[in-house]
Amino acid sequence: PPPVHGASMVNLSIKESEYINSRIKSRYINISPSNKLSDLGKFSIRKMYSTAVIIFKCVKEFLRFKPDLVYITLSPHGSAFWKDAGILQLLKVLGAKAIIHLHGKGVENVVKDNIIKKFIYQRVFMCVDVIHLSKNLFSDLSQVYDLSMSFYEVNNGVDDHTVEFVSHSTIPVFLYLSNLVPTKGADIFIDAINLLGPDY
Repeated sequence: PPPVHGASMVNLSIKESEYINSRIKSRYINISPSNKLSDLGKFSIRKMYSTAVIIFKCVKEFLRFKPDLVYITLSPHGSAFWKDAGILQLLKVLGAKAIIHLHGKGVENVVKDNIIKKFIYQRVFMCVDVIHLSKNLFSDLSQVYDLSMSFYEVNNGVDDHTVEFVSHSTIPVFLYLSNLVPTKGADIFIDAINLLGPDY
């Protein structure tokens, strides 16, 4: 981060992980051309320039550092996918062994009725291992991922924190930490609360 969202916070936790950094020699490059959430998904000349700089940095660092593995957070669709996929494919041409970390879904919807996009996605996922948030999301990639490669489930999480919360109300208070969209489970959350009965 910035911008602050789920994937960028996971990336930060990896970058700052003592466990990881004590076991591998690594270099980190921020491949996001956006600095604010409001910039995500929007075209601008500044972002085009930033993307060109990011691609140059990735190639330069790969050739200088010669890593055994390239780890990349790949956006599953939209303009960010094309940028991420372009970087990944370029590094693969240069000989990179790669692992993709996905933080969202939507690949199946993009490729199901489009032969050209399906072909492109298959090339992107060819010869790369994949990390996804849940086994329930593996099916989203069923038409494109390389069966000869490995698939890993790594759930998102946060560090343990002890927080004492005191409510002066008899009404239970819930803290919902996600986007208010159906795919994030907001409607299921509300339905579950209703099932608790009239006291809630």
